[in-house]
Amino acid sequence: GRDSLPLASAVHYFVAGGAPSPNRGVRRRGYYVLRKTKVPAVLVECGFLTNPTEGEYAETAAYREKLAEEIATGVRARNSVTASSSSPVATADSVPLQSYIDQTKTSNSERSHSRHSRKKKSRSSSTKKKSSSHAPEPEASLISSHWEV
Repeated sequence: GRDSLPLASAVHYFVAGGAPSPNRGVRRRGYYVLRKTKVPAVLVECGFLTNPTEGEYAETAAYREKLAEEIATGVRARNSVTASSSSPVATADSVPLQSYIDQTKTSNSERSHSRHSRKKKSRSSSTKKKSSSHAPEPEASLISSHWEV
């Protein structure tokens, strides 16, 4: 959606402050589910279930409730985000704009794992080619801004 950075900043500010997981920051990505919205949208990662510690946290209702409260606080505070770097903490009137990593201009090959790259090479050496029934998605950098927290 449009103007999602203030929403991402506010949600990130409150979730990162209340979660025991490492802070992975705010990232700009071109995910289909985010870029096809007409309103501000974010994807919130609250941990990884494959991580034993984070998986244990996710099993507790109190932890899930706390994360939900932090996300809701961020949503309510989205209009309070300011670009002022003089206040790195939230005040009654403002939440600081979070810095972010823009990954929409990263090519697919830069994002893929080496396992994926090996698969690609072995496929390209094959003499038999499969036809694709769908066109590739447009480059994420051509799409409006979307944010992942």
